[in-house]
Amino acid sequence: MAVRHGRPTYETQATHLRVDQPLDRTWFAAGFPSGTRVERRKGRTSIVEPADFAGGLQITTLAPAALPQGYAFALATVNEPGPVQVGTERGTLLYRRGFDRFVVDLIPNGAMPAGIGDPYDMTSTGARVSRTVLEHGALAGRQATIVLDPEQAPYLWVTGSGETIAVAGDLTPDEPIAVAESLRPLPSANGAAQ
Repeated sequence: MAVRHGRPTYETQATHLRVDQPLDRTWFAAGFPSGTRVERRKGRTSIVEPADFAGGLQITTLAPAALPQGYAFALATVNEPGPVQVGTERGTLLYRRGFDRFVVDLIPNGAMPAGIGDPYDMTSTGARVSRTVLEHGALAGRQATIVLDPEQAPYLWVTGSGETIAVAGDLTPDEPIAVAESLRPLPSANGAAQ
């Protein structure tokens, strides 16, 4: 029910609710018409094909080789800053499981204001911040910062030689680490890893 100025404006009722029913994966998948090519534009976020995503940033693009159970790739975006934007260049891979979602953000160094390490910078006073060294994948040997905050979904970020990589979303506290340790270079349209 929605209320405006103390009066109902509309009401929705569910009379037959079924839970845990199998869903067709395409219900939550982004699709592009055949032959469509999505282009980057200055100062805008563009939806891109995964192969185009690999060449869309000035850093090595990484994607998870293993996903938490039930998750599937949904969408890739590239955002390039315009002439007056600061700190917005990034590539994002979105994964969905029904209404749950998580992202892998790839942010080139210099795309965030100096002195900002945490790409989301949203920790509350009740957040637990810890660090661990990743043991597997393209980020093996790098220190990851894990943020567990009761006010938001868990996330992890790693700052490397040319980028900051973050994993965030509807995940258990251990899953951001598992996703980060499964990251591998994403092949570009010509098949070469970026």
